[in-house]
Amino acid sequence: MKKLFPLLAALALCLSLAACGGEDDDPGDVVGGDWRVTGIVRDSGTITRNGEDTDVLVCVHADSADFYLDDEVQTLYDYVSYPITLQSDPWEAFQGIDFADRNGDGSSDAAILFELEGQQALMVWFWDAETETFVFQPEESLVEDFADGNTAHQGLDGTWYLEGEDTAESVIGIGVAGDWILYEQSGDTLTAVDSGMLRVLDEAQGHYAADSERFDDVSYLIATAGENGLYWGVTGDYDYYERPD
Repeated sequence: MKKLFPLLAALALCLSLAACGGEDDDPGDVVGGDWRVTGIVRDSGTITRNGEDTDVLVCVHADSADFYLDDEVQTLYDYVSYPITLQSDPWEAFQGIDFADRNGDGSSDAAILFELEGQQALMVWFWDAETETFVFQPEESLVEDFADGNTAHQGLDGTWYLEGEDTAESVIGIGVAGDWILYEQSGDTLTAVDSGMLRVLDEAQGHYAADSERFDDVSYLIATAGENGLYWGVTGDYDYYERPD
């Protein structure tokens, strides 16, 4: 069923493309001198959170899709990071997007369909209310055939605690797609303070970079220490994290 669901989801997304951009939602209908008529808007949709609907305009890039408020002032509302970097033109590869609630929690999730190398690639993210981020869902997606150059970080996924203490003030979550979130922990509360994607520096030595997508020009260095240990930080200032066995 896990193999069948993404195929059905991809088909459903294809069938819904005609409904994604009706006349009332067409960014081309916006008049005036604001950013919405510059040609960078690829699609539109509505994101539902906490019972409220927010209309957004979608801009696609090689490694992410940005969701802006439908307003003449270009204001970023949210974004998703791809598990792979698109090698083709994102504008041409893009086939459609939907913000349906796929996991039944009452909040919009995100699903984007691309055509890559003549094949459909479906990427799905669930909204995580606790961290207030979209989290990539590999089991709901169809991107395996295009991820050969992005699998060097496999084996790092899991939850890593500062000094191996589950009550530590700093926690790192790494997903199977190389996405990561840095948390501050206080009691039972986790607060996301940064997030992004991993990048390989020297796979043989176990060296990686964690590039921030929240802060410009911020990149953390990672050095693995055995199977369940790693050092995380910037040059000359590293903290040690452990992952439970």
